[in-house]
Formats: sequence, C-alpha cells, structure tokens
Amino acid sequence: AICSKVYLYNDFFSGLMSEISFRRPRTLKRKMPTTEKKNLIWLLGFPGSGSEEVIDMVEAATMKSMGTNYGDILSTMDWKKHITEFIPTKLQPEHYKQGPFKHNIDLPADTPNVLVSTSCTGYCWNRERQYCVGNAYLKSLTIQDWFDNVCARGRNWPKDGKVWGARPYAEASDIMKAVVLVRNPVAMVGDRMVESMMGRRRVNLNSAEDVEFRHFVEYCEEVDENYMRTDQVKSLMEPTLMMQMAEGIPCYTDYLRIMLWYKNVFVMTENKESMVIRWEDLYSAVDGYAQALLYFSGLEKVTSVWTFDQDAARAEDELFINLLPSELYYKIGSFMRTIAPEEFEHVFAKYFTTSSPTPPPTPPPTPSPTPHPTPHPTALPSLSPTNIPSMSPSPPAISFFTLTSRKQKCKLGYYAGNGDDPDASTMTAERCAEICRSEVRCLHFSVRENETCSRFDNTGDGCIRKDSDGFATYEKDPLVYHSPSLSNFEKIHHREQCKLGYYAGHEDDDFLTMTEGRCAEICESEPQCRFFAFKPFVTCSRFDDGAMGCQRRIGDGFTLYERKAPEEYETPAMAKFNMIHRTQQCQFGYYAGHADDDVLTMTAARCSEICEAEPQCLYFAFKPFETCSRFDNNAKDCVRKSGDGYTLYEKLAPKEDRSEALANYNMIHHNQQCHTGYYAGHADDDVSTMTAGRCAEICTS
Repeated sequence: AICSKVYLYNDFFSGLMSEISFRRPRTLKRKMPTTEKKNLIWLLGFPGSGSEEVIDMVEAATMKSMGTNYGDILSTMDWKKHITEFIPTKLQPEHYKQGPFKHNIDLPADTPNVLVSTSCTGYCWNRERQYCVGNAYLKSLTIQDWFDNVCARGRNWPKDGKVWGARPYAEASDIMKAVVLVRNPVAMVGDRMVESMMGRRRVNLNSAEDVEFRHFVEYCEEVDENYMRTDQVKSLMEPTLMMQMAEGIPCYTDYLRIMLWYKNVFVMTENKESMVIRWEDLYSAVDGYAQALLYFSGLEKVTSVWTFDQDAARAEDELFINLLPSELYYKIGSFMRTIAPEEFEHVFAKYFTTSSPTPPPTPPPTPSPTPHPTPHPTALPSLSPTNIPSMSPSPPAISFFTLTSRKQKCKLGYYAGNGDDPDASTMTAERCAEICRSEVRCLHFSVRENETCSRFDNTGDGCIRKDSDGFATYEKDPLVYHSPSLSNFEKIHHREQCKLGYYAGHEDDDFLTMTEGRCAEICESEPQCRFFAFKPFVTCSRFDDGAMGCQRRIGDGFTLYERKAPEEYETPAMAKFNMIHRTQQCQFGYYAGHADDDVLTMTAARCSEICEAEPQCLYFAFKPFETCSRFDNNAKDCVRKSGDGYTLYEKLAPKEDRSEALANYNMIHHNQQCHTGYYAGHADDDVSTMTAGRCAEICTS
C-alpha cells in the first residue's frame, strides 16, 4: 500500500506544510511479446518407449529442432546425445518461462508447432544414471493432479554445476495435442537396464547385444531392493494376491510403475486430441506411421529418407523379449493385468497373447485421435473380398470404387505404385482398380494412365488430396454383407459413438474388410457387447455396460448401433404380478438378480417366472440386459429409490379361500394389529401363500 502511493518529488523539499510540487505516478507496463506463441504437442513416452529415437527422426525429417523437458540431455547435428555438456536454451521464453528447451542445438526451432518430449514422472535417473530417491519413484504416479503437473516440468542445468528440477511451464490442460508412445513393457525395462548399466559401468556392456538373462536379474534385484520398501509400493502391493503374483518377477516395481504411468496418461489425454504410436509399428512401416505423425503434429518433411533404423529396433525388441523364459514372460503379463485390468487390455494385452511373445505389427494409424487398443474378439468365420457373394458374371473391379477427384491425388498414405508395377507403361484406371481391389490394404488409388497406379492405405486420413495434373483419384466403396444378426440391433445415430465402455475393435485383424453385418455378428457373439460403432476400413468398436446407456461423442464416419432388448412373451406368471412403477426399484430387501447367468437374454416374463418360483420373492425390478432383481419381505413394503431403466413389479396377494373357520372371527380393523401378546406368525414356512382363511384355521387350531 505504501509503495503504491510513492510519487516522484521535485529536487527541493521544503517541508510537509510548504508548497510541494508532485509529478504524475510512474507507470510500469508489461513488455508485450514480439513472437506468436508456439503450439506445443507433447510426445509422451515412458523411458525406454522410444522417445529419443522418435524426436531424432522428426528432427532429421524436418531439419528443425523440436523441444524437450530435459535441458541436461541435448542433441547435435550428428544425432548424438550430450549429457550436461551444453547450457540449454529455452524454446520460447517470452511465452514459456521455465521451459521446455530446444532439443537440437544445431537446428533452428522456428516452426509454429513443436513436438516436445516428456516422460512426466517416469524418468527418475539423474545425470550419472543413478536411481532417484525412493519417495520420488512412485509418489507422483499415485496422484493424478501431481502427475499432470510434472508432465510440464523437467530438468535444467547448470546450477552450481548440478542438475536441478525446473518449475512447470504450463498447465496440462493448456496442451491441446499429445502423441503417446507404447512399447512392449519387457523391452522398455530392458532398454532402461542397458542404459543404466552402460552409464554406470556396472558391467562391461558395449550394446544391447551383450545382454544376458543374468544381467537382467542382477539389475532387477537392485531396482526391487531399492523401491519395494517405499510407502507407495507397500500400499499398492498390500493385497496378498498382489504379493503372491509379484513373487519371482524381476523388476516387478518397474512393471507397477509402467501400468500406473499409462493409466495416468490416458486419463490426462481424455480431453486432448491424441494419437497412439507403437514401437513395433515404426520398425514395421516407418514411412506410413512417421508421415502420419508429422501430419498430426503440423510439421513438414523436407528430407528424402527417415533416419529410423528399423532393423536395429526390431532386433532389440526381439532380444529383450526372447531373453526371458516363456513362463516368466506370461507371468509378467498376468501381474500387470492385475494392477490395472482396463489399461492392460487397452494397451498391453497384445504383447502377452499365448501364441507368441513377439506381437504382429498393428495396422497403420490415422492421424486423427486414436482410441485405446483392445484384445481380439471371439473368432468367427472371416470375411474377405474372395468370399463375398457376387453377381454372375462378376462386375468390373472399377465398379467397386468411386471417382472422388480429377487432377488431384492423395497426399498421405502412399505405399506402392511408382515404378513398382511391371505393367505401369500400359496402366489404366480399370487395371489399377483390379490391383487395388486385390490388395486388402488399398483404400484409395490415384492413376495416371500409362505411367503409374499409386495406392494408398488408411494413413492417408481419408485421402487428403493435393493438386496433381493427369491423376484421377478413386476411393474403395465399403463392403456390403447382409447378415441376419443386423436385425437384432437398432441404428441409433450417424457420426457418433459411445464415450465410455469401449472394450474391443481397433485391433481386429479384419478391420479392412469389416462390414456392418460382420460387426453385428461379432457383437452378437460377445455377451458383454451392448453397442457397436462401425466405421468402414477403420473399426468395429464394441462397448459394454460401462457405456452407461451410451453417452455419445462425435465420431465422424461412425454408425452407432444398440442391441435390441429380447422380445417379450406371454406367461401365466405375469398375471400374478402388478406393475407398480417405471424408473424405480426397491431400496431394501434385495437378495438376487445381478449375478444370474442369463441377464443378457432376460425378459420381464422370464423374471416373473423366477420370482413366482421363489417363495421369498415379493417384488422384482427388471432392466433389460442387466438384471432381474428380486426382493423379499425386508423390502418393507418396497420403499422405493430411483432406478433408470427399471420396471418394478409387485406380487399379488394369494386369492382368498372361503374357509369355514373364518366365520368364527370378526374383522375389526384394516391397517392395524395388536400392540402386545404376539407369539407366532412371521416364521411360518408358508407365509408367501398365506390367506385370511388359512390364518383363521391355524388360529382356531
């Protein structure tokens, strides 16, 4: 308050009561930024998932420096890592005061969009590659807000010659895009082991090829010994089952961290535009995936080749995975599934299938937001272009395509055509259509007659086109397969899908030949499937009860279906119940229903039969696909509570039998009973069929 009232006086001051000349207050103005704020796209990768290799690949392709949260590890034009050798430069200090830092000191960082590498809390080695302190090992992985915060911070140096933690440069919610890197968890732990041992010179390792299983065991013994006693590990591993499953698993504390890390990442990116890239996808089809990554990030490739070493990456993966005995490998998968079942199924289940430890590569992604991965569906007969019913004689191949543009071709997703086809010099649109139709991967083709038949897969994001004289571009029409199963589903929306409850679809092997009919068959064969969202050439996404009635979100190109409730049928039992309310159920007295084996095929009629057969059942609340909830006399006249989707029924009282004994009694009141003198009644075996006449006989006797 005092400072806000300070004025600049004249040089002469002649006393408080004398004439004083005041000048205007000094006004301080904030310096306005001279540059436009860059858009940061987080490259989220657990240590060992391939973040450094991806950043190097992008920089070599764009000849621009990307960003990093870690100012103590920088790169140069020879793509070598330099640890605490150069003083880091902040990427854009006018807007981001605490970081991130320029990753490559030799390249300009002048792009409006910048890919920034961050491992959030996953990276806990210091510059000597020693372990981090125990409290920091898991603490921020157990608190979502803390995790989000540390994704925007990293390391700076020098400060008295030491590496020190930088403060956050942004809120996690300010970052609108993210790329998530996924790798086989065994390979991630192996990668960390090699880096740690080579950096600390604990063993004589020149490369990953020198690694043996004993090195893995030695490294993991030290990791687990350091962290098994931390409060976070002890609290998370407290259940007896968890401890039993962890027994005999080297580096179980690291697998615990990996599951928690990815669980936090997918929660954080729910409201961001995101893309998932797997390590094996890069070494299997680097051109398509890397191009999709650049497109998603708003970056442009200016060099002719990718620097990513596909053979070395594949060999390293196979080395780490095959290093472990098969029994131990699958035990690790079971342990990780126990920690976070949903995230395991979405992210890591494919690596621990019983067929082989080494997973096949996933199909190339689209640059649009990528939903979490899931396990394969129940096996059904496959549908391919060769067994789809066709007319006789067969129509020409080009009739299965739609002309989408003249004088344009697809910009992304190219995989074959230029110089590859032996008949390129005589190429026609009809011949190109035949080639494209014979290749399941081909979704679009751009033909220039007598020159090329360029084919494109789904990394083209729907064939974003560019001007190109002489080319005509065609799009493959979605396959049509009319299945009786489709009649069991109701189409409820175009261009939307369920927001919650996803459990399978994006990793189906036959997604390129998927049809609505085939998708309906798969959903019908899976008891948990309540909804499916079909998008041609992309997915048959299935959703279970976790969809909560299918709260919807925008999904361009999707068609959303809901499973129809089983048809009702007439049954004598229904006449013995009275429907007393919709959207409510009894609050007390529940004893059975949710665990019934046939809940997915349950009807109100069947529920009435079950309730009639159980003497204690006085009420039932039916909800399609979920339950036939039954309530006994503890329901207290069925004090009701809200229950969306429920229909509540009450068992009618048994019809009176006119017993002679009843003539010996006089009815003296409704809705009252004697206050004292009770000796029997509530424990009678036949209370559910009791009538006033029968009660008179008992009382008389």
